Amino acid sequence: MAILIKTLFPEGNTQDICLIQSTLGMANLVINGNLASGGIVSFTALGYARQVSFSSTNDLSAATFTIYGTQNGAAISEDVTGPVMNSVYSTLVYDVITAISVNGAVAAVTVGTGYKGFFNLINVNSDLNESNYTFSLGATVGSNQIPAAVFSTLDNIAGNGSTFANIIAGNVGTLFTIRASTASSLYIYPVSPITTVPLLNQILIQLAGTTSTISNSVTLIYRQTT
Repeated sequence: MAILIKTLFPEGNTQDICLIQSTLGMANLVINGNLASGGIVSFTALGYARQVSFSSTNDLSAATFTIYGTQNGAAISEDVTGPVMNSVYSTLVYDVITAISVNGAVAAVTVGTGYKGFFNLINVNSDLNESNYTFSLGATVGSNQIPAAVFSTLDNIAGNGSTFANIIAGNVGTLFTIRASTASSLYIYPVSPITTVPLLNQILIQLAGTTSTISNSVTLIYRQTT
């Protein structure tokens, strides 16, 4: 028996959440983008959590957009000032986007995916050999690779009502750092030569990109065997 997880954190796309649309006044945007299904966007169904982008060729700085969603069991929302012939980004990272509203008329706005996020929490299966696991992070070779930080815990932090960002900031669940945020084309853990492999319960991988890394991607491969 073995567990194999392979997940792609893809490059950002300005229409992943909402295709281009306009409103005559205060309204909810239609969530109909590339990743939309049933009026929502579930990033976790794709294996990650992600930041949100707003883009327009117009000056929408008078508008305030409000994002509603969830992250690790917490209901979250935030206001984002509209773009000025560019893209602007949310501060928060979301598992699921349930609604996006705007407080006034806007012309030709799209809502997409940003440059930072998390891979879904990895559970080290205690029914298998807890010391026989490995994972790798692979990015496009070249410049502008997405920095990744790796954390772990013996606790269970899944769905505990605290966002991953707050868990890291407050060390909720006794997180410890396996790897500080670093940009590289390939990272493999445990690092060779392997002498001991820590017993872990969960692994959390944070992707701390910037606007310069938004066109890059990262692939996670996790394997655990008996």
